[in-house]
Amino acid sequence: MLKNSLIACGILLFLSGFFFLDEGEANPYKEETTTIDQKTFMEVKLAHEAAKYVLENHEQQWYSHHFTRTLSEEEQAAFLAISLEKEAEVAEEGEEQVALSYNGTVVSYEKVDNVWKIAQVEEAHRQWNNNHLYQ
Repeated sequence: MLKNSLIACGILLFLSGFFFLDEGEANPYKEETTTIDQKTFMEVKLAHEAAKYVLENHEQQWYSHHFTRTLSEEEQAAFLAISLEKEAEVAEEGEEQVALSYNGTVVSYEKVDNVWKIAQVEEAHRQWNNNHLYQ
């Protein structure tokens, strides 16, 4: 009797282990979150620092190497005010584009000819308003 009980408990424990293995992936309502890999993150961060150097030192001959378009004065001021001391959060991502949020300022980067360039700089509350105005 004890032997049968131990075998039954062992079988139950064995089978219950399969339910726990799939626990994280079994929820169909769980949002799938992906993040950019470390190499891409470092490339974007280096591109950001180089672009900041170009703006701070008024290196107009290098402007097109770091920006996809001419930024407005407001965008430039927001970009220069970003502190890279804190880690950025991924706001949006794709294969050839990524947006990072730096404490309320969202910077969109695009990969052009295998180089990350700044496409847009926007304060987070303005981006939210723009996204929800036309819905």
